[in-house]
Amino acid sequence: MCFLGLTGILLMIIINELTFNNGDNERHPFIWFIQLVLTFTTIILVGVLIYYHYVRLTLLSVHKPVNH
Repeated sequence: MCFLGLTGILLMIIINELTFNNGDNERHPFIWFIQLVLTFTTIILVGVLIYYHYVRLTLLSVHKPVNH
């Protein structure tokens, strides 16, 4: 999970540097590809976080039942 977060930060820095160095405001295909990868890693990270909390709540409900 940490790897996905750090990858997203690194990709965002690369996108910003490429965008600022591109003076004629044209969208470069490489920038588009990096943004696509960044979007996929963000979706995967959100999915992993939701799954983590689901498993955590499931384990808590087994250890501490609601009707206790």
